[in-house]
Amino acid sequence: MKVTIIAGARPNFMKIAPLMRAIKAAKAAGKNITARLVYTGSDEDKSLEPSLFTDLDMPRPDVYLHVDNTDFFQRMAGILVAFARELGQHPAQVVLVVDDLTPTMACSIVAKKKGIKVAHLVAGTRSFDMDMPKEVNSMMENIEGFRLPRYEQIPNVGLYLEQVVRYVNAHLAPLGESELTSSMVSNYVKQGLIPSPIKKSYTAEHLARLLFIAVVKPVVQLEGLRLMFGIQEDNYPLQTAYDYFCDEFENMLGAAFGIAPARDGIGKTQSDAKDLLRNTILATVNKVYLDRYLEDYQKRREKEIHRQE
Repeated sequence: MKVTIIAGARPNFMKIAPLMRAIKAAKAAGKNITARLVYTGSDEDKSLEPSLFTDLDMPRPDVYLHVDNTDFFQRMAGILVAFARELGQHPAQVVLVVDDLTPTMACSIVAKKKGIKVAHLVAGTRSFDMDMPKEVNSMMENIEGFRLPRYEQIPNVGLYLEQVVRYVNAHLAPLGESELTSSMVSNYVKQGLIPSPIKKSYTAEHLARLLFIAVVKPVVQLEGLRLMFGIQEDNYPLQTAYDYFCDEFENMLGAAFGIAPARDGIGKTQSDAKDLLRNTILATVNKVYLDRYLEDYQKRREKEIHRQE
């Protein structure tokens, strides 16, 4: 197994050292494992004095990415490019990151995009101070990996009500919004928003409609949802509309949280129906961001009050 280990700051080496020693011992015992240590900064970093590695009984980094920018965006971009190049030249099966620093997030994104497993060591403590990069990264972490299942990925074998609720809530958990309940699903059937189940089982059509409803219900009332489904039926097949919704929602969510720039004009054609859906998604994404920020702000306030007491 080839493991690439990321260090983004001097304190990371203290946490990595025991692991490096364990890998060295495992390799000496005949295990098929190697570790490549990557430091995202420079080999001229004065905080990395030679005695640091001697005292920790660990080797110096195998490679330095030489990204020393203090500006968050330049540093993030620099690490993304440099680490992508590093993995291209030295492939790994696992990328191990430490803490919740900017290098942690940048290298994790590169690894995930390349289909490489990510191990997260010492996820760090929470200060709930949104002026701290760790807190911003923590807020973005679940969002960066958020993906909705496309229509062909939705199970079409017939799920019972409790299975449907678990399936939808599991996919939408990173958004942090209120969960779907069995009574809500039954009400949506009664209101005509989704078809009645077939012998108490729900198909891909039911699940696609429920995923859409669960995402946008914080900003669209029941009557609005009914009208939107009518517009969809007049313009696009359900699978086409649902997959477009998934693409646009992930696109706008990533842009709102600063993970990636928004792409314009997803899909080959534009229409009033698409404009309506885009504006609905935009309102939903803004609410997700606002709720997440205010939740963290409230936790900061409570922590500050507790500290003063």
